[in-house]
Amino acid sequence: MAENSIFSNIAPKMVMDQYGHPAEHFNSEEEIKYYDILEQFNIHLQLDKQILINEIFITAIRKEKLNLHVLMAYFENNSWYGKNINKKISENNTITYNWLNLLAPAINEYFTQIFAFLKIENYHPNFVLAIDSLTLKIEGLVRDICMFSDVTTFFQTKDKNRNNIVREKDINALLREDPIKELFDEDDLLFFKFVLVEKAGLNLRHKVAHCLLDFSEYHLNYMHLLLIVVLKLGRYDFVKTDQAVEEKVAESDNDKQ
Repeated sequence: MAENSIFSNIAPKMVMDQYGHPAEHFNSEEEIKYYDILEQFNIHLQLDKQILINEIFITAIRKEKLNLHVLMAYFENNSWYGKNINKKISENNTITYNWLNLLAPAINEYFTQIFAFLKIENYHPNFVLAIDSLTLKIEGLVRDICMFSDVTTFFQTKDKNRNNIVREKDINALLREDPIKELFDEDDLLFFKFVLVEKAGLNLRHKVAHCLLDFSEYHLNYMHLLLIVVLKLGRYDFVKTDQAVEEKVAESDNDKQ
């Protein structure tokens, strides 16, 4: 498309937020090309893939091929979400967690709403709780993947008194780290960025974290895209053993200190 449109190559692009304010500018040739990729990604998703995605999920649930038990069993047996992670939070205190417990409430709420939608006439499903919870939990998934892969998840800065302090990077920063490009498939990484952090994409993490979604925007399309993000992230298993996880967490804590 760029080869056939000179104007597309030279005209700066801009993204407006929902209040009509400029949110991001794309000026260089590389930035404009990336904007065009995101724009075409969005068009292709909305006009083609989203209809298919929704049909697959709803049909699988209607035919009792997919439910909470099936999906959680899949995660437990085919992803790193069911592996116990030991996190040292102080010298004498270590907590153990796995992601199944953290993901289950949002996924359960999704199935509750879908079952009601399929069984109750004129029922309008409410995905507010599921989308809010899953969007924010995905940031934790990405952070843990980075930690397991020796990608630094924090940065040092100064407080108002010029004392050294440590802050965790948010998902916007984590997904743009150079080592991340080696961890994720290129198409998967584009999908993650489009759904979660790109202003020219859906930017769901920012919108959820800052309460910028209207009720009408908590719809099935976003819910299913988030579930696909979780399914894709679960494929990247960098967690080998509980001992290895504990060592990674300990190394990260030592680096922060």
